[in-house]
This record gives sequence, C-alpha cells and structure tokens, in this order.
Amino acid sequence: AFAVRSNPRGHITGWEKFDDFISKVAFTYPQGWTLTQDQTGVMVYSIPEIVPRFTDLTPTGPDGVRLVVSRIRMDSLSTFDQYVEKIRDDLSVSGYDVNPIEEKTLAGVPGKSFECSGYLDNRNKLSSTRIFALKDTLLYTARYEGFNKAYALNKFVLDTLLSTLKITEAAPKVVGDDPAMPSSNFADFSNSYLRLKYPDNFDLATPAATAPA
Repeated sequence: AFAVRSNPRGHITGWEKFDDFISKVAFTYPQGWTLTQDQTGVMVYSIPEIVPRFTDLTPTGPDGVRLVVSRIRMDSLSTFDQYVEKIRDDLSVSGYDVNPIEEKTLAGVPGKSFECSGYLDNRNKLSSTRIFALKDTLLYTARYEGFNKAYALNKFVLDTLLSTLKITEAAPKVVGDDPAMPSSNFADFSNSYLRLKYPDNFDLATPAATAPA
C-alpha cells in the first residue's frame, strides 16, 4: 500500500496495469495504490486509510484520492443525456457545486463529463470529476475524486487513466444457422387423425401402426 499519508505527486515511483476480462476494462494506475473490486466496478485508493472517508464521507482522516471505473446496463427508460443530467441534478440538490456538462471522450467513445465539489465541514472539501460514455447498451463511468489539496496535486492520475483506459471487446459470435433452433418457415402435415404445422428444418416422425390387442 502507498505509505506516505500526504500522498504528494513526487512519491509515485511507477505504474501498474489493471486488465479484467469480466468487467471488460483495462487501465494504468500508480504502483502501490490500493485496488478493490466489486460487482459495481473497480476502485483504486491512494492510501488504504482513505477508504472510510469515501465510503462514509467522514470529515476526519488523512487526505487522499481515488479512481473509480464502473459499468452498468443502461436503463431503457431514459436516454444517455437524461441519465447524466439526473446524476448532476441529484448532486446539486445534495448541496454540491456542479459545473456545466461538457463533451468528453472515454476510451474512444464520445461521452459527457462534469466536475463538482462540496464541503463536508468548514475545513474539508470533496472534489470530483465524472466522465460517462455509452457503448452498445453498457454505460461506462470513470470518476476521479479527492479531499482538499490532494485532489489538485494528483489530478495527473486522471489524465493517465483517460489516456490508457480501454474497453475490451467480447468475442464475436459466429453468425450462421443453428440446426437446433426452429426455423421460421413451417411445413404442413396431416393424416387421418390430425393436422399440424411444424418447422421445416425438423424431421417429422409418426409412430408405426400396431395391431389392436
């Protein structure tokens, strides 16, 4: 873990790469930072002691920053622009100072971005940059946020994330007819007992007649 509590820029000595085939994202982050992952995404913290400050939004504790990369399936009831605007409006209602939404590219995908900040008390400020992009039906979000002076001191980490972030592609499906799937075309069958239609790529078999017992 990153040992320097003040987390100045000069103490970053190298970079590591995160590459996950499940979340389909890859990016570079500072060596020694604390990485955690759950169903919602990947979080990278400058120091482990900073984790409770972000999860509980507590004003006490060391200053630091984190990166968050996540993806969710887009709600079909709202458009991409409506989703981003709602996130921004919710933060504004919660008391954050929110900048206007701007155009921004994320992993080569055109998207939206805005910055916001708010005070937890009269001495502790939380600032955040959020970037959103929609690829197919998946909404990707990259977020950089930090407390007090650590936010500005380490913002180059966001630049590195954005320049290295890749959304990996799923393996393409082989296009072709699957003989196990019913055809959309139907054939007719009838005999003395019944009449029916069946998929024309299915073989029809009828039981052989048997003598009465």
